[in-house]
Amino acid sequence: MHKHLRTLAAGVIVAAAVLPRATLAQALDEKAVTAQARAFEPKDTGGPTVAGIPAADIRWLLDREEIRDCLARYTRGLDRHDLILLASAFWPDAQIIYGDMFTGPRDEFARWALKDDAMRWAAHTHNITQQTVDIRGNTAHVESYILAVEQHPDRTAQLTAGRYIDRLERRHGEWRIVVHEFVLDTKAKLDGSFYQPGVTCQPVCGTWDRTDPSYLRPLPRRTHYPKPVPAGTPPPQASAAPAGAK
Repeated sequence: MHKHLRTLAAGVIVAAAVLPRATLAQALDEKAVTAQARAFEPKDTGGPTVAGIPAADIRWLLDREEIRDCLARYTRGLDRHDLILLASAFWPDAQIIYGDMFTGPRDEFARWALKDDAMRWAAHTHNITQQTVDIRGNTAHVESYILAVEQHPDRTAQLTAGRYIDRLERRHGEWRIVVHEFVLDTKAKLDGSFYQPGVTCQPVCGTWDRTDPSYLRPLPRRTHYPKPVPAGTPPPQASAAPAGAK
């Protein structure tokens, strides 16, 4: 693990060497680049090992996975309109910041976010891509790239690209978010005319409540699928949105 990170740092330095020397001197300090790359590594303190792997390294990897799971609860809660799941990603005293749209505490945010999504969108999905995680004791700072596809009731759509900037704390052995800020990087209009929510997704459609197939335990075998809806069938009315979304 350490070797890969050091190789990455060295690669940055080599790539930077093709820049004009004046530009390089202004933009980079080679020692600083290497130090910053190594700052994200787990620290081998010479302590106990498990199968030859330092226990501190294993703890670091487990922390990263728990943090990833926390962010996944947030995006899944948004997309399934699951108020409890969404709120479970944050500590009760968390602050959530969405520019001039919303700034406030966890419980107020969770209700606002799901109500706002239900009013503005007919369908949406939030996808976390790459992440950087800086863990220092019981505090972690995380940058997560996010791609969201959102479709309006009039079947126009947009792609939103941005980042979640988070500070998490481990309390009682559990990681949750204490400060969450969304940074918008770009947006693009999409043609959503080929997809009708509740119709084109047949035979199995996702839902904005716990009837969604992802909640089934155990996931059953299907003996048949629902009968396909004929093309041109009007989409469900907005009033049919799950009450549990609020």
